Amino acid sequence: MKNIDVKIFLILLIGALVRIYGMMTLSLGEWDERFHALVAKNLMNDPLHPILISENLVKLDPNDWSMCHIWLAKPPLALWTMALSLKIFGINELGLRLPSLLFSMISIYLTYAIGKKLFNEKVALIAAFLYAVNGLLYEINIGLLSGDHVDTLLHLLFQSSIYFVLHYSNLSSQKLGIILGILIGLAFLTKWTMALLIWTVLAAYFLATHRKRSLSIILSMSFIAIFISLPWVLWIFSQFPKEAYQMMQGLIHPVTTVIQNHDGSWYYYLNSIRININELVYLPLILLMVRSFRHLNNEKLLLMFWIFIPLILLSISATKREVYIMISATPMFISIGWMMVYLSKIKTY
Repeated sequence: MKNIDVKIFLILLIGALVRIYGMMTLSLGEWDERFHALVAKNLMNDPLHPILISENLVKLDPNDWSMCHIWLAKPPLALWTMALSLKIFGINELGLRLPSLLFSMISIYLTYAIGKKLFNEKVALIAAFLYAVNGLLYEINIGLLSGDHVDTLLHLLFQSSIYFVLHYSNLSSQKLGIILGILIGLAFLTKWTMALLIWTVLAAYFLATHRKRSLSIILSMSFIAIFISLPWVLWIFSQFPKEAYQMMQGLIHPVTTVIQNHDGSWYYYLNSIRININELVYLPLILLMVRSFRHLNNEKLLLMFWIFIPLILLSISATKREVYIMISATPMFISIGWMMVYLSKIKTY
């Protein structure tokens, strides 16, 4: 046990060191970190007024998310964490990025904890290591790519919901639904409709495996998620009705319309995961499906839903970004670790 503890500690240390190295860069990422940084800085003075550019500084365009006054392109939760960090550690690049360092470290550990619960410690360690050194996640965590610190928090909330399902499935339907609803509500306050992927994966899983109490869990988590997220929605519509209405109209656009030329074929994500996850990723996914249909259990079914539901829903959306599918990075890394351990047990003569 102590040996395993040392190994996960070393993996966390590696993940921390590479991210700290990247976060020491004394410039802001072009997309979207510089925008998030400016809004977070303004939120330090007024947490309820997300301002991008103060009025009368330059000619503003309320229809342009990069040149507007009130900025509602992202919900406030991740921005609040950045604002708090800036207030404590000073207005600088490292202060802006410290929340992501903490969130990404927890994500690495949760990858380990989920992999261990689903399979075993060997699989968990492989998955955690792959998460710690993945290039695209590294670029997201340090603010180099779009999504940056917002996506880092979203990934953590998705992992947390899966962790609670696996470790606390014996809780009453209402208690489990409340915990998951809080996490989904916080995810909605992190990246609007992307949070619905968490709800969809969990709802599908409960309907497939907890038929008698699935309705109770789904209703509980839905009600709590709405309860958590609704105050901010009501606030922005009361204070910034024009901007809020425009923002809400735009939430569905990525599904039906190609945004900023981010288009791709239906197999865009199937192709991108070999680059951004691992060249061998298709083998464990195929193996997982074959083994799951032969020996179906709740744990493998949850892993499959976590991978394939986002993959399918994102693939049918018009707008495609490689960073979107990283919401399913953890189950893919776990699948790769499982395949490696599975193949290592096959006897050769």
